Amino acid sequence: MNRTRFSGLAVIALLAGMASPMLSDPHRPVGAYPDTVGNSDAVTYATRYAANRDWLARLARAGGPRARLFTRWVAQRRQILAFDPRGDGRVVEVLGDLAHAGRVVVYVPGNAKRLDNFDAGTTARPRTAPGAVARALRTASGPGTAVIAWLGYDTPENIDLVAAKSTRAAAGAWSLTRLLRVLPPRARVSLVCHSYGTVVCGRAASHVRVANVVALASPGMDVPSARALKATVWAGRAADDLIRLTPHVRFAGLGHGPDPMSPSFGAHPIDTTGSHGHEAYFNAGSHSLQQITTAITAPAPRTP
Repeated sequence: MNRTRFSGLAVIALLAGMASPMLSDPHRPVGAYPDTVGNSDAVTYATRYAANRDWLARLARAGGPRARLFTRWVAQRRQILAFDPRGDGRVVEVLGDLAHAGRVVVYVPGNAKRLDNFDAGTTARPRTAPGAVARALRTASGPGTAVIAWLGYDTPENIDLVAAKSTRAAAGAWSLTRLLRVLPPRARVSLVCHSYGTVVCGRAASHVRVANVVALASPGMDVPSARALKATVWAGRAADDLIRLTPHVRFAGLGHGPDPMSPSFGAHPIDTTGSHGHEAYFNAGSHSLQQITTAITAPAPRTP
């Protein structure tokens, strides 16, 4: 055997040896690298949950301002599919049995969401906090549906020039597309998107096929019409939601294009009767939550 061939086989053997502890037991993370395993698309969902729980426990023991939060999440045995504590943080949480779900709903939030308000929201009521909304959608959707609270991008902090541009939405769409490609292939996947999150969803759903995209309080989706998306598109906005004042244009890198509420856009309407302001779409028992649930669980309607 020549030296070149021997070296190549040695590298393969080394890589196989590194991978074998992870692949031999799908429910046991590689203890030395929980941060890597917890964000790897190459292992099972259960392995990622366990690895991220291990990582959270280590961070909690290390102390710091988020130690109590991490301790609580570990005690609650949260199913964290992806996690990054750096900066504002990234969290992707699963509710339900993702591996066997017939339906999967992914909630994509808008401005000012970060690890620290993942559950609590930005106001006294957690009306659009990813964790809270995911739990509302899970309760309303019933058995057989897994819901993912997806805080997988750096959201704009305010309503400003950052929010008027698509830079963060483009980065978010790349990460969201990565998630969509590792979901169960037979599941019926729906995106439920709020505010700036609808820009992320518009960009992702123009590249990856999903069953539904529900756009609530959208400033525009960076697409010319619903026909540009590989999905059935729904749109809703409260009558007094101030985002209705957003200029629906795109010029010199600013703005997010046509209003999804416009009949010419081609989305099916979500009736938001009874909802007020920018954050009340997911309140328990609300008409809008019922409408959202119907959109993601009913058979696909005819194109308007």
